[in-house]
Amino acid sequence: EEKKLYGSKGDFFTDGRFINFWSSNRRAGFVIFDNDLNLLKIDTIYLSNKEWSSVRTTGKVLNDSSFLQAVAADGKLHLYRFDQTGHLLQTSQTSFPHHAYYLILNFVSDSVFWVATAFDAQKFSMNFEALSPLLVFNQPCELISDHLIVTKYWGEYGNLALLRNSDGDTLAEKVELCPNESQRSWPFLLPDQRFAVIYAQNDQLRFRVFNSSGQQINDDLIFDDAQYFYDARNLQVTLMPDYTYLCWSKPSENTGYDVYAIPISTQIITKLERAENVVNNHILFANYPNPFNQQTTIELYLPKMQAIDVEIFDLTGQKVKQILKKQMCRGRVKLIWDGKDELGRAAASGIYFVRLKTKNQLMSRKMILIR
Repeated sequence: EEKKLYGSKGDFFTDGRFINFWSSNRRAGFVIFDNDLNLLKIDTIYLSNKEWSSVRTTGKVLNDSSFLQAVAADGKLHLYRFDQTGHLLQTSQTSFPHHAYYLILNFVSDSVFWVATAFDAQKFSMNFEALSPLLVFNQPCELISDHLIVTKYWGEYGNLALLRNSDGDTLAEKVELCPNESQRSWPFLLPDQRFAVIYAQNDQLRFRVFNSSGQQINDDLIFDDAQYFYDARNLQVTLMPDYTYLCWSKPSENTGYDVYAIPISTQIITKLERAENVVNNHILFANYPNPFNQQTTIELYLPKMQAIDVEIFDLTGQKVKQILKKQMCRGRVKLIWDGKDELGRAAASGIYFVRLKTKNQLMSRKMILIR
């Protein structure tokens, strides 16, 4: 059943309560509803001192005890963390120089998240400590994580994307996110560094799934009637233990934007899970943090059970340390290098390479150690 709510973006608590993150001229705030849509709390958290100011906001429920809200306005990014009742726990601000046409918030773990506007992005810890320099883009940023940055542009054949990793290396160019005749599209991240795009075309709402190399895995139907989504804004996918919702907003003469939420058929989720099985490439993700001082995390994805060898080499090609050599199951593997060699001695500052070796593939990534 469709639910109409006040605000501009929304998310669910696992107990069914719904929170809207809203913004208007000069202001931003949140509204909390119970699962019967009775108002529990409304609060304004940001008010610009300028006569007119473009304010953008987004947020995310972290768990049943807190939620995070980001506000971009007046060349600044404001971060807020609240408990589940809306009581302020922490706040911080940093410079985000470009105009915020929209705002993206993406968690890569329980303790690390990215915030991006159309042309700026930065990674933060849950203590609001900056974990990366401010990244600046030439094209509008649509998705960002530790391993994948998707910037979108219009080309000869429609809605195209450039895929890069966090080191700036190009992974794929001219990726067709959706057909040229589609009216609107909304990308979102999936597990194992895949991503999907929901788009409206010929009175249908459909989705495409891509791997991190930009290869399209499938294209399938969500709803037969998509006319209602043509003027939708901020469409997002919200995963719950028992339900998966599409949340979106539409312009409103009364409130500026109204928010809507509708459950997605479990068949759609099954299709997304099946699409994951098509991923058959090894992936060695960029380590993080990078550069690093004490230790860094190395992640990789294996399409099947196999023997792997993960080693660290210095710039001269000399082996520094063997991180792992064993039979591993299919899926994601997370490893830590503590910046030491085989004898437990601290490695010197400099450039190092992590190498993943399997029976049929060999790949490496550059790492920078700063003491």
